Amino acid sequence: LASLILIGAALSATGAEARSRHNTQRDNWGLNSYAQPVVRRTDYVLELASGKERRLSTGGSDRVTHGVAEFVAQEEMDRYDGSWWSPDSKLIAYEEADTRAVETFTLGDPAHPELAFQTVPYPRPGKPNAKVRLGIVPVTGTGKTVWVKWDAEKYPYLTQVKWPRKGALTIYVMDRVQQHALLLSVDPKTGATRTLLEEEDPAWINLQHYGSDRRGEPLPLWLPDGSAFFWVTERNGAPEAEIRSVDGRRLGSWVRPDQQLFRILGYDVTERALYYQASPESPDLVVMRVRDGGNPERVVGQPNERVQVSGMIAEDGPTRLVSIETP
Repeated sequence: LASLILIGAALSATGAEARSRHNTQRDNWGLNSYAQPVVRRTDYVLELASGKERRLSTGGSDRVTHGVAEFVAQEEMDRYDGSWWSPDSKLIAYEEADTRAVETFTLGDPAHPELAFQTVPYPRPGKPNAKVRLGIVPVTGTGKTVWVKWDAEKYPYLTQVKWPRKGALTIYVMDRVQQHALLLSVDPKTGATRTLLEEEDPAWINLQHYGSDRRGEPLPLWLPDGSAFFWVTERNGAPEAEIRSVDGRRLGSWVRPDQQLFRILGYDVTERALYYQASPESPDLVVMRVRDGGNPERVVGQPNERVQVSGMIAEDGPTRLVSIETP
């Protein structure tokens, strides 16, 4: 496979806006590749060996963007990615955001009053949001987009997308009042989806992430061999880390609701251990681990010690980095 990078898909043409878009998105590249994304209305890839661009999608416009997270995803869901490579870099999943029904506002840049005012779509509360769908296209540029199928009228929010090295492509979709959500597995060939689990809360559903970064990675956290995944739920009154099979069947709870789970950090396949942050007493954070769903143990620190502890788990090995902050 030739080295390819994804060239973004925003809707503006100015360098300032391009830099702004880039600051809110992760660099997106295929196997053995790297470059900064640039601004387009439709998705392209750049073949590094030849320097040639290849167009992947059609139909983009100022009000229909490809490969860019819409405003609601960035502002309310902490999702800034709008495209996702398949593990073998042969396919790209990308978001299409249609803002033609969203009301617009005319805005100026007070830091650069010399620039022309711009008309931008902005979804106020209770007003129409962007209509979002997810497409999958081969990087060869020769195939048509396969659109992922779910009930977007009932679940208009595409909150999270995950395409792991092993395991299914998954999307987490949610209703507008944020009280009901579905985790769906996707067949990239047909776009068909299958429900792995449902979440429901009479107040609202919190979006969960894992990892040591502030933003974190979207769940689920798949085992390295793709045989099962970890999920964080609050259906039993507090955050709980459970493990589920590839078809979504619940296999057990690794961190119970009464064990003050704050965030999953990662899984060590050698130890068969799940590492996570817990808050036994606010505002303390400590790093814990649990092996094979057994009893949790503190990795560092002593009980009653006032600490803020975080950790990082290597994705492909047993290396662990722990940071400790004390008053």
